[in-house]
Amino acid sequence: MSDASTKREQDRIRGVTESLARAIEARDVERTRSHYGPDAVVFSLAPPLRSRGLGWLSAWFATWSSPAIDLRP
Repeated sequence: MSDASTKREQDRIRGVTESLARAIEARDVERTRSHYGPDAVVFSLAPPLRSRGLGWLSAWFATWSSPAIDLRP
């Protein structure tokens, strides 16, 4: 892979992760869901530890009492 091709791929990946971070910071369920497949399996530190699908996102965002943590570097 050429240096230019590697840089393009890195920029594309960075764009996707930044878009996901902005969606989470905004507590935007639909934008967050758009970053996952419909049958995504998500592992977390909070019970139930493993979830299939993203039906839990609305409830999770509702538990936040303060602004989301800034996930950007």
